[in-house]
Amino acid sequence: MRALICLALLLGSPSLAETAVIDGRLDEDHWQDARVFDQFVTTQPLTLATPQYPTRVRLVATADGLLIGFENSHPPELSRTRAKKPRDQSLEADRVSVMIDFQNNGSTAYEFTVSLANSIQDGIIADQKRFSYDWDGFWEHAVSESDTHWYVELRVPWSAVPAAKGRGDQRNINVFFSRVIHERGIRYSFPGASWERPTFVADFHPVSVPNFKSSLLDFFPYATAIRDERNGDEDFDGGLDLFWKPNGNHQVTLTINPDFGQVESDDLIVNFSAVEAFFSEKRPFFTENQALFDMSTTKGGRLIHTRRIGASHDNPEAGPADILAALKYTGQAANWEFGVFGAAEDDADTAQGSDFYVARARYNGQRMRIGAVAGWTDRPTLDRDALMTAVDLEFKPKPGVLVRGQIINTRAEEAGEKEDGRGAWVRADWSPNDSWSIGGEMSRYDASYDINDLGFMSRNDVEDMELNLTRRKRTFSAKSPIQEQELEGELAFSQNTAGDHLPVAVELAHTTQFKNTAELEIVMEHETTGMDDRVTRGNNLVRYPKQTLFYVNYVGPSVGVFRYDLSFLLTPEAMNEYAWEVEPSFALFINDNLNLSLQPNFRKGDEWLIWERDNDLASFRHETWDTALNLDWFPARSQELRLKFQWIGISARGRDRYRAAADGTLNPVAGPVDDFVVSNSGLQIRYRYLLGPLTEIAAVYSRGGDYAEMERTLGFSRLFAAGWRETIADQFFLKVRYRL
Repeated sequence: MRALICLALLLGSPSLAETAVIDGRLDEDHWQDARVFDQFVTTQPLTLATPQYPTRVRLVATADGLLIGFENSHPPELSRTRAKKPRDQSLEADRVSVMIDFQNNGSTAYEFTVSLANSIQDGIIADQKRFSYDWDGFWEHAVSESDTHWYVELRVPWSAVPAAKGRGDQRNINVFFSRVIHERGIRYSFPGASWERPTFVADFHPVSVPNFKSSLLDFFPYATAIRDERNGDEDFDGGLDLFWKPNGNHQVTLTINPDFGQVESDDLIVNFSAVEAFFSEKRPFFTENQALFDMSTTKGGRLIHTRRIGASHDNPEAGPADILAALKYTGQAANWEFGVFGAAEDDADTAQGSDFYVARARYNGQRMRIGAVAGWTDRPTLDRDALMTAVDLEFKPKPGVLVRGQIINTRAEEAGEKEDGRGAWVRADWSPNDSWSIGGEMSRYDASYDINDLGFMSRNDVEDMELNLTRRKRTFSAKSPIQEQELEGELAFSQNTAGDHLPVAVELAHTTQFKNTAELEIVMEHETTGMDDRVTRGNNLVRYPKQTLFYVNYVGPSVGVFRYDLSFLLTPEAMNEYAWEVEPSFALFINDNLNLSLQPNFRKGDEWLIWERDNDLASFRHETWDTALNLDWFPARSQELRLKFQWIGISARGRDRYRAAADGTLNPVAGPVDDFVVSNSGLQIRYRYLLGPLTEIAAVYSRGGDYAEMERTLGFSRLFAAGWRETIADQFFLKVRYRL
């Protein structure tokens, strides 16, 4: 019966017509009648000068989607950089980018970047210039070369992204094309838009194309097999992703019994602070067609943080929660966008799964966008439910000016107790010209504001104001090694809602970009005396003296076989002592398809302040290693092998004990402070065979170690061995995902 259903679905699924072969050659007849864009200007540095090396882009709209071809002049005397990288990694190579505002709203766009090595990046630009590479779209690309040029050919199906409904037989989109000559650190673009301006997406070039009808019905069934080497258990499972787009105005995404998180591993983090660590999203269901629900706040917050879904159960002993199913719908009509999504977690033996629901609508005007969102979370294990509602605004009164803001309400009820919270923020950015940028923001989140059931926030109970000013210089003599300089100043005031003043921060940052692609950054930040109202987790505040931070980072030229960067940080700890940190990074590009990188970071300090309980804190002399090793090998175009290893080792020797008084003073307290050590390790070896776009076979070996003890400090070789020996994960994982 299942086989008959799958056969019927396959026969009923429309597929993209293969009318154009995507081979990177640009020699087919349809390119002769294409629309041509060749008025590129220099945008890195942002001089708008005529490029030395011409670039020509051709665009053809077909029933299958947009065909885009790049013809890049690249004479033999100019080196070509072809280093291959995994998808969405930083492309240190010659490359081209296409960014398209399919919805013609002047605020959100999709990026499609292809390097000379045919590596790719794709992502979403939201809020005019906030880039996110979590999204992986379905599109095609190819590269070819000659002695004097190199070429890129792309096809972006109409069904790949949400698109505005056209009027009559035409639809309007906005485009941006760019090309990077990596050896020179130069970018050419058309039009002359730049993300250094606040209205980057709004400055795209308008294009009218035929209003082709499009539809899509894609099924991605997948099967997984896991063997746990620690206990010998084996598990086999399967699931399904469905993407249905009946036309350009509506899209439905469904996932059933998904298995997430095994192929893409997070970085290790050891966090002793009161602020939660943020992890980005890579799961296909939560990145596909998600732009409407991507809503950021000030202070790094997100109204909808999909990593909450399928995270740990509310009873920690129950472990991670499995997702039973999730459904998402987005649509648009006239100037409106709207959507809903919901997800349900499975129950465990000692915990019930949570449910998550979101509804969102937004009106897109010529100069203003206004939207609303509501999110509801049911957490039965805690007898808790939470509601979040918000209204958001984006206003572009004139070129170079952008105003954004939100008003947010939260309500949580747990065990019969209700709590209401409020939050609001507004930010304005203005670029009077390409040399100056001015920005400012104000925000207030009360003590009951809480979006963490569905969203992410670094803190609540805060009122702050921030002002920043940036000056850029881009014109230097031909003999000067400097390409661009930037000086940025920032001033930040903040207090909690009880009126306790937090430190006032003043930051100056100077960045120099050199013509050989090297970069030097120097930062100084000074904080006045002020209160820390987070460190004791709701108990007495702690008063810190005035402090100054220094940071220097030098990035070597990003060409050649060997590349490096080095940073040095001198940062205050607790009262009067400083910690120093050295962060070197080395990369070896053995050939275009094999590269190796190493980051052996080291930090040492004498007064690391850690909260213990109530108003009690302790300080430690400490040494920390945070080392990462990565290897990427591409034995063939459709294959990649990646090794990722990270180790964090902390050796802390107890120093002094303190108790926070009601006035914020840290008073010494008699008594010993126990030493402690931490050693965490993570290894992942991943082999990927790409069967096609978003279709793959992945074989992964993962191993993790975790060692933490209150004991005398260990030498780092013994500490490393302990973190490797105390295994918390050791498994083989096989996943097959196929597009029907």
